[in-house]
Amino acid sequence: MKINIGCGGDIRGGYTNVDFRQTHPSVVVADVTQGLPFEDECADEVLALDFLEHFPTKILKHVVLPEILRLLKPGGVMVARMPDLRRMLADYSAGVTDDHETARRIHGGQDYHGNTDWTIGPILLEAGFVNFKRTGSINWNMDLRAEKPA
Repeated sequence: MKINIGCGGDIRGGYTNVDFRQTHPSVVVADVTQGLPFEDECADEVLALDFLEHFPTKILKHVVLPEILRLLKPGGVMVARMPDLRRMLADYSAGVTDDHETARRIHGGQDYHGNTDWTIGPILLEAGFVNFKRTGSINWNMDLRAEKPA
């Protein structure tokens, strides 16, 4: 058996496709954090593409990865793909990507965003704020100021 865990819309032939939502009629709907409905050591391969990064490290280490190990036969393989922050930052530093593309890569198009003053500024202005400026930084955070028009 080969399992495509967190498949989303990537339905693959030859795999049992699993996601926490019904993305296709053939998808097995299950939440990996609650345990998957398969026997121990049933899989030769677990495919985890663009999946592992969606979990906090603690959940990944103590719930998700142990569940994948439970599914794999001895000698079985997990094939994974996930963002490479080092590569993203190198591309950004080299000018290969701009603020918007780097934030999109880091957060994978989710509903939350990494921002710089260059990316949040236009959003604040579009929302109706004026006199936006960055006022300082502390650790990895930035302090901002924007005003409501008088």
